[in-house]
Amino acid sequence: MATAAEIADLITAGVMGPQGSDDSGWHLGLILSWDSSTGLNSVRINNATLTNLKALTPSLGTEYHAGQTVLVVRKQTQYFILGPVQTPGAVGSTPPKQADGNGGTFSGTTGTWRDLDAGASVSPSFTVTLGQFQRCLFMWGASHIRMWGTEVEGSLVVSSPGGQNQLATPGFFLGQSYMTGNQISVSNNIRVPAFKSFLTQVAGANAVAANNALVPGVQTVSIKYKLTIPAGAAGAGTPTSTVSDPWLMAIPF
Repeated sequence: MATAAEIADLITAGVMGPQGSDDSGWHLGLILSWDSSTGLNSVRINNATLTNLKALTPSLGTEYHAGQTVLVVRKQTQYFILGPVQTPGAVGSTPPKQADGNGGTFSGTTGTWRDLDAGASVSPSFTVTLGQFQRCLFMWGASHIRMWGTEVEGSLVVSSPGGQNQLATPGFFLGQSYMTGNQISVSNNIRVPAFKSFLTQVAGANAVAANNALVPGVQTVSIKYKLTIPAGAAGAGTPTSTVSDPWLMAIPF
């Protein structure tokens, strides 16, 4: 029969972690460097610098930045980056988001970026939070645009905190707008599909917000439109357009 001391030793051994060649553990690591094109990296763990750790986090372009704290899992002598560690409520990218709108007519004032005639409620708009990477794939468009002697330009608008980033001004950023038109007749209409996708990527925040396409934090995403009536448009009726079923999607990565 086992003695009390032997039983105590067995209990102690049972609650201890794996030892020797089966050793595993969890660690906090500090990203020292990360090459976004190759994934080569250096991470400080317990005052030791390890290089080129593998990452377990599956995502569209897994990437970390210098100064970021990460959770690292160790199996024997192999280390794997599990994911970022941050304070609850701290700025981090939200999941992809999509919104649809009913659309409507677009007429009247020309030459200015504005909402459709019925107001902002008929176009998609939402907020999305971006973390330190400041990267997001924006996709937007409409089922179709119908025009009677007009040109219609649509623009993605993303107002970052402070509202001074490049995407905050409609039509300012290259590739941000989409234009189509019927320059011939007010009597007859032309119906065209409307689709535009736009990828904006900024590696890090600049000290001047206006120099950034995006900055970290809560972004307000929407679509604005601009109407043009070409010279020489003729025919019966009033120059007008209809934007049908506009939609908007944001995919942080």
